[in-house]
Amino acid sequence: MWLLLLLILSIYLVLVYTRRREHFALFNKLGLSGPTPSVLTGNLLQLSKLGHTEAFRKWQRLFGDTYGYFYGLQPIIVTTDVELLRKVLLKDAHVFYNRMFQFNLDTPHPVAGRQVHILRDANEIKAVRTQFTSAFTSSKLKKVIQTQEDAIRLFLEVVKPFAVAGNAFEVSKPLKRLAMDVVSRTTFGLALPVQTAEKVPEILYLCEKIALESLTSKTEFLATCLPASITQPTLRALYAVKLLAHSMDPLVKKIGAVIDVRRGNPDRYGTIVDNLLYKKILGRQMTEEEIMANAATAFFAGFDTSAVTLTLIVYRLGRHPEWQEKLRDEIRELWNEADASASISSLKLLDRFISETLRLQPPVPAFVLREAAKDYWHGSLLIPQGTSIQVPLTVLQRDPKVFPKPNEFDPDRFALNLPSAYYMPFGEGPRSCVGMRFALTLVKQTTVRLLQNYRVHLSKQLQATQDPLMEDSRILTRTKDILVRLELLEG
Repeated sequence: MWLLLLLILSIYLVLVYTRRREHFALFNKLGLSGPTPSVLTGNLLQLSKLGHTEAFRKWQRLFGDTYGYFYGLQPIIVTTDVELLRKVLLKDAHVFYNRMFQFNLDTPHPVAGRQVHILRDANEIKAVRTQFTSAFTSSKLKKVIQTQEDAIRLFLEVVKPFAVAGNAFEVSKPLKRLAMDVVSRTTFGLALPVQTAEKVPEILYLCEKIALESLTSKTEFLATCLPASITQPTLRALYAVKLLAHSMDPLVKKIGAVIDVRRGNPDRYGTIVDNLLYKKILGRQMTEEEIMANAATAFFAGFDTSAVTLTLIVYRLGRHPEWQEKLRDEIRELWNEADASASISSLKLLDRFISETLRLQPPVPAFVLREAAKDYWHGSLLIPQGTSIQVPLTVLQRDPKVFPKPNEFDPDRFALNLPSAYYMPFGEGPRSCVGMRFALTLVKQTTVRLLQNYRVHLSKQLQATQDPLMEDSRILTRTKDILVRLELLEG
């Protein structure tokens, strides 16, 4: 009996091994080179060890502009071929409309599964994105700017004691609170005491917990490496219990309570939540789960990426004091307090400074990822259905053919008419970052107010380094401690 069971198990393992070897031979059949995948984990261990940025740089050197790797079982073609990227992201975006499928969370967690970045129905995605973008039209931007202004002025007061005392402090923490304050005001129309609370606000703690657990989940790692039809449903459920029940559910409850407040105090179409509550999609009102899911998306994604970008901007201001003075001169000349919206648009040097910061350190380095809905040919290259195309932003945006001395910080390079295909920190096409306009407005406005009130100095430790101390992941670039000292400007 035991021998028979052992024989059956052995045959099963041989069949599994053979099928996986065949699966991982896909890129060889397509004529693409790439890192050798493990029969157990694909290239996921290599990617986890190196981080996306270093892995993409190493693989580019070894395999050229276009190559393939496996994120667990999922085949991904990485490319800096801009002709292919134009097709994938723009011309034939309807074929590559969806982001790579990882977890179908619709069953384990109905709220998380309804977030706009997880949705896979094109009509539904377009309808939901419209609700977001309509909150940041030109006609509404002035109100958004005033909302941001109130939070930014509070931030300036929060950091003022450090400037008066002449003490260095870790700047990402108050910037996270600023970003959360702004996002809560623009999403929900509520000013939460996140900037002035002595302890870390629970809502900030929950957002950071979700980000950390989603990056380090061993359950997700296993589910990515195992066949979907056999083990993934169970692992998905475990992942949902660990991440979502412990972190997402408390956040959703808090967001649900805030939404109830908005229902009682409607400012129709004034905030993102008002748009979600009162505007129809596909001829119907959004369900409660859809409203909460997309309010959570706006809140979580908006605060985290904005905070990282602001931290990088402050670092660059301290690293390049000559640019502080250039920007301050431009602000003195062009800033009009009576029309902040027009003033923000007029600051061309500030645009270049922010663009160069995002070129060197895009906040989400592996953000641009599109899955083929059907077999697709690009010249002699076949992209099979279900295979994803990924843009290695940290490689593409440092291409020496387009950006001479690509590792140097030189905002003036954006004074030239650079090819847009080589710069896409917010993505490109119909699935680009829906909050780009909001994020850039916040970053510009905060930078203006910071430079009007303070001079930024890096700590001695940071002055001795050549680049910010970064932690790289597939979702979000995170900074380690960025210690700065603020000098209060006279007048």
